[in-house]
Amino acid sequence: MSNLLIRDNLTYHQQWGDLNLEPAVNFSYRNVHDSVNYKTISGSGGISNFINPYQNISSSTSSIKYKLYLLSPSLSFYYEDVFNIQAGFVSILNAGKDFYSIYHLERLYPFLTTTVDAGKLIGFSNISLHIFGSFSRQTQLLDDDYSSLSGFSSANNMSNSNGFILGNTSSYANSYAYPGTNPYSGYNNYQAGIVLGILKNLYFNYCFDYRFYETLGEISFPSGANGITTEFFYFDDKIVTNRIGLNYHFNTNGFNWNTGLNAAESEIQVINNPYFADNYNSKYLGAGHRWSGGFTNRFTYKTFFAGLDVLYQAGERPYSLLGTVAGTANYVAPSNNNSFSLQNLYAGKQIRIPHLKYAEAFLNGRNILQNKSSDITDNRRFFGAGFKVGL
Repeated sequence: MSNLLIRDNLTYHQQWGDLNLEPAVNFSYRNVHDSVNYKTISGSGGISNFINPYQNISSSTSSIKYKLYLLSPSLSFYYEDVFNIQAGFVSILNAGKDFYSIYHLERLYPFLTTTVDAGKLIGFSNISLHIFGSFSRQTQLLDDDYSSLSGFSSANNMSNSNGFILGNTSSYANSYAYPGTNPYSGYNNYQAGIVLGILKNLYFNYCFDYRFYETLGEISFPSGANGITTEFFYFDDKIVTNRIGLNYHFNTNGFNWNTGLNAAESEIQVINNPYFADNYNSKYLGAGHRWSGGFTNRFTYKTFFAGLDVLYQAGERPYSLLGTVAGTANYVAPSNNNSFSLQNLYAGKQIRIPHLKYAEAFLNGRNILQNKSSDITDNRRFFGAGFKVGL
């Protein structure tokens, strides 16, 4: 896999007393090439003959290539730390033929975000109240599938993740948009919330999030005498999330403790075709509530520092919609697991070294401990050690 990214941001700042104005232009170019090799095995005459010797073996390659040119002008206006607003749009400069000419591709995707310190406007002294909101129009083309450490899972990777099926069964590996679905459609997304501060060290926050995603699902139907054919489709779904959080800061005699506890409840609904809506919404996604969240802690004492973070969920939350509908080839009954994970643990110390302005050494670990029935992570553990110096 290769991923080339070139990005440049130009910003100008103008100030008139307490008023500030910042126009900006961002340009980015991305060139991605991801290639995956496959081997297909087929046979007949029972499991023993199917496995050894193999009857037929064929190889194929799936390749994903695309280029994306984006231009994003914006304008920010803010007054001290009381009020700010930013507005702009993302423009896709590629021609429609660079993707798929049969689908409609919008060119402009506007966004708007604002924050108001209502506590200062009202004149509160010991209470702060921030109100925020944002709007953006999004498309799948603006998602960055290559930005995380987990890598990119193409449609064919996902459809083959359960391995091959033994017996008189045919399974299609190709994945495509459900008929009538535009994989590059644009959707309006909204976010709003408040942050309430009490006595300068205790904060309560609430956030409402309404957005759309593209998800991979499957349809299975009889094929031949005893076979099953499974086809994989992309379709759109909306996710509505309510998130609450509580943060506390403690400071005394050189000891600092910042802690936060949060929880989120999400509802996922398929929106763009009756088959998936009837099967996924009512039989799996719409059943019950699923809470997830975290507990974060940061400590400092003189030259020592440490952190401890926990992830949890009550009720299983699907990574995708594959295997979630009864009757499909890869169906797995939902287990509704409760999960707990010691996700992050680190400790370190600042060190004085001659001729250096700053130095520290640290140890860290990720996903160190979790309960056996947990599915909140993929069970990989990471351990590390390092140092940082400032010249």
